[in-house]
Amino acid sequence: MPDKPTTLPKFADEDKVDATSGQNNVVEPENDPHQRFGWDFKEQPPRNFFNWLHRWTYRWIQWLNTSFTRVHSDTKSMILTPLVGNFTSKGTGSAGALASGDLIFDMKWMVINDIIFMIIPPQGVYGQIDTANQSLALSPVGGSFPSDWNWTITRTASIITKEGNFYAPGAIDFYVPPTSWRIVTSGAVLNPNKISADSNKWGTGSDVGLIGQVITMHRSNSVS
Repeated sequence: MPDKPTTLPKFADEDKVDATSGQNNVVEPENDPHQRFGWDFKEQPPRNFFNWLHRWTYRWIQWLNTSFTRVHSDTKSMILTPLVGNFTSKGTGSAGALASGDLIFDMKWMVINDIIFMIIPPQGVYGQIDTANQSLALSPVGGSFPSDWNWTITRTASIITKEGNFYAPGAIDFYVPPTSWRIVTSGAVLNPNKISADSNKWGTGSDVGLIGQVITMHRSNSVS
């Protein structure tokens, strides 16, 4: 992604009346066909209209630059792994490390001001496990979360889990400091840093994991 520009295209930000024509340097084309159709073929655009367009382009960019002061996006490799037993096959979306019993996948993420968006791949991330009724752990490769994920208090966001054709609404808890996860389905036993479920959900012979989704979390206020 290109670096964020540092120069704002300031143009015609102040009013000035032309001494010869008596016209203002900026005129809004109110109720004018230009707002619907733009410039005509071979038309020489009125300078006042052009200046109006430049002024408000600059002011909107200036507002966006002020309102969204922190925009950063990247991709983080994540690990989905059983706490007991192993994955015996990969489901859609997992990228590797099956031999060690876990699944690795790339999760795209974006920070806009204090809101973090975490994107589970659209095809989902899941595989078959060889031990029923267990928990799965979700953690970043290397054990470290991106520095932008420096939320200050524990927050909860909604999430959807999967086993076979069963989709269960659940929650993901973000702890402080951001070194662990807790993802649970309805009726689950709450365990830090794990996807946990009651005995009739996680089982052998079906794909277990997360469906594709966008997880939204505010670093200072709960967003579901």
